[in-house]
Amino acid sequence: MRKATKRIYMSILAVTLLFVTVVATTYAWVGILTYGQTDSFKLNLKTSDLENDFYLTISATDKDDYSEAADEYELKKQILKNRSNIIIDESKDYQYIDSLFLKNYRIHPTTTSYDTILNDDFHEIDPYSAKYINPEKSTEFYKFDIYLSVEHREGDTAIKSDTNVKTDLILANIENTLTGDIATQTVSNDFNFPSVDDLRTGVYNPNHLSEIKGSVSINAASAARFALAIYDPISRNDSYSGTEEPSILRIYQGGTQVPTYDNTTDTYSFGGNLPEDFNLAIYEHKKNRNIGYNDFKIPDNVINRGDLELVEDNSKLFDDSFGFGVVNGDKKKIKVTVYFWFEGWDADCFEIIDAVMVRLNLEFASDSNVE
Repeated sequence: MRKATKRIYMSILAVTLLFVTVVATTYAWVGILTYGQTDSFKLNLKTSDLENDFYLTISATDKDDYSEAADEYELKKQILKNRSNIIIDESKDYQYIDSLFLKNYRIHPTTTSYDTILNDDFHEIDPYSAKYINPEKSTEFYKFDIYLSVEHREGDTAIKSDTNVKTDLILANIENTLTGDIATQTVSNDFNFPSVDDLRTGVYNPNHLSEIKGSVSINAASAARFALAIYDPISRNDSYSGTEEPSILRIYQGGTQVPTYDNTTDTYSFGGNLPEDFNLAIYEHKKNRNIGYNDFKIPDNVINRGDLELVEDNSKLFDDSFGFGVVNGDKKKIKVTVYFWFEGWDADCFEIIDAVMVRLNLEFASDSNVE
């Protein structure tokens, strides 16, 4: 039994995102500045034994279009369809999809929880009142499905009834999955971090940050989030019914969960979904809009959501016991649902990130276990 580690050559979706400010409301929208071409998407599950030469394929539709690249336009169509207020004319060509996408790319900061995300239940936040604009449902996020499967380079005839290929899956180069440009701005109001810990959920000021005033710099990606919902492997010949629950659901955040200052880059990450006393963004919104303190109450299921930082320890998505690969000659597939949004309760989600780019780059790698 041999193992080999190979990397997918290309991310599934290369997206460059831009915050812009609508002057009438002065709070951030997000839109696509450039939508990267979805090129080769390929994972080699390969050993030195040429009889076991496997690679990963991808489909954006789960039809007979598995290949080394996902169809960019199918992904755009999915994102548009999942924003339920957008109607798509399926008879039109790619140029129509591009044009429609450019007219409907903007999304407001929003929020969700582990209990609601699978129901597409996001809540848009109004910074003037600290209330949900639509408490039932918002379409201010991106969502699309991809399907992954395994092929042999010599075709199906090379896969025998006793062929077994087991693979894990990780987020490769995880530290660069969310990247952004540095934004610099003077905070509107001096902010003093509490010196005591918040007992609701743990320590929020371990770096002993004190007064924040004057000009500060942050990486705009700190306010971004993405989630991956991974469904159990099934035979390539079968179809997902749409009623399944994912076996794996993870939410990843840019930046750090606790307030942090990086003296090498002179940048702050003011933290994730922190309680009100520790949340600089809430303090800015409250002071700038004359909102009472008690109006800003972050739901506990958001504070305690457990977003994962983009560090190597959080890169493993599943191990080779998950059942993905080829099992007794039967090629398996998995469905992965990708969500992307800007977290309205994040401590970095205030005016400083207006007009600053954030990029989502998903890249996967794997160890293959070929028997």
